[in-house]
Amino acid sequence: MARTKAASELQEVHGKLVNVLGLDPGSRDGAAVVVRNGVAIRWWTWRYLRAKGGRYAVTRGQVSGVDKFDLPTMHDVGRSIASGGPFHHAVVEGLYTPPANGRRRVNPQSVIPLAEACGEVMGPIKGVTLGDLYRPLASEWRRKVLRLGRATAAQAEQRAIREAMSRLVWVADPSEVVSTKELGAVCEASMMALWVPDAAGCSGSTRGEND
Repeated sequence: MARTKAASELQEVHGKLVNVLGLDPGSRDGAAVVVRNGVAIRWWTWRYLRAKGGRYAVTRGQVSGVDKFDLPTMHDVGRSIASGGPFHHAVVEGLYTPPANGRRRVNPQSVIPLAEACGEVMGPIKGVTLGDLYRPLASEWRRKVLRLGRATAAQAEQRAIREAMSRLVWVADPSEVVSTKELGAVCEASMMALWVPDAAGCSGSTRGEND
């Protein structure tokens, strides 16, 4: 799935190293990827373990290899991610809520667990984020990074994500060690990191509409 690169080959691009953290947090699972000038230098996945009293199984990939461990809370997951900082920018998908007069109805209570989980993860991360925290909607990062419209079929979207991931260099390939569901979260997290041009080694940055 992904190109890999040894630690000795990681080099500065255009004299500027910029770490951009992309996050795809769910209410009980998720992923995070740090992209530096076209290189995915670290990534994390986590999932809830009901059988272990509500702990979280974490898989982390970095230059030194891949390791797996359990953590007691989502806040501890956020602390693990924060240990990979500092980050120049962080990008987490914005929460889309349909208008009250629209056809789709959303129960506000259903949003609370996701908001609480995101808050637990993001708390430690905000303390090591030097620049902006962006919150692009899914439609915004898909349009900018993947050049896809709102009506794009799911298969075409997945193909575009795989092609975009193949252009990144990975110090540890997540496709070899995580489940299909976890890999999907890693994919989306890496795409959100690329929503900030600096992650791919370009100049400039773009703000989300929610900031």
